[in-house]
Amino acid sequence: MDNQNENNHSIERFKKPSIRIMEPPSRPHIQLSALTPPSRSYNNNISNSTRPLEKRNKVKLKPGHSSLDWNYLVATRGIKGELVTGLDDLRQDATFFEINSKTTIDQFNHRIPPYQIRPPLKINRQILQRHQIWLGEGEVQVNDYWCNIGGKVYCLTKYLEFHPGGIPIILELKDQDILPAFNNHHRWISYEKLLQTCLVGTFVNV
Repeated sequence: MDNQNENNHSIERFKKPSIRIMEPPSRPHIQLSALTPPSRSYNNNISNSTRPLEKRNKVKLKPGHSSLDWNYLVATRGIKGELVTGLDDLRQDATFFEINSKTTIDQFNHRIPPYQIRPPLKINRQILQRHQIWLGEGEVQVNDYWCNIGGKVYCLTKYLEFHPGGIPIILELKDQDILPAFNNHHRWISYEKLLQTCLVGTFVNV
């Protein structure tokens, strides 16, 4: 009898305990678009060392100038390279031909949209300044406005009237790399995606 109890006790020691596995609580899926500001919880995750966003007042845009309208413009005209102004003048710019390779020039002469040219067009400060003309809204035949964002040159001629912060705030920074100001106001926006078809080339100090 004692031997049977010992055997039963030994068997009980090797039985696996009954464990109830709890499913982890599901987390809501958060997806941030290129034009949607982050939620409050997202901001709380930013390090204290990060410079806080500066507040700015939005302007009232004209009808037909919403973010959806811009996306449509990109999908219809941007992919064809039609959102970049000043290209005809660039073809007559001796400095432009001096600083760019034959491979790049050949693609440019074949009317390939600048955002698709590899290696990209090189634009120096002298060329950039010749393409910073803004005479006012609606002056589509005259306006030709390029800028430097993070070392890349973008044509903002068509985009300026879509900018929710207004046109003057961009024009004031025409002699600078506007990336720091961009990050101060809306660092969550992917400007490279937003302005992809407006890319002219790479900014170079030559």
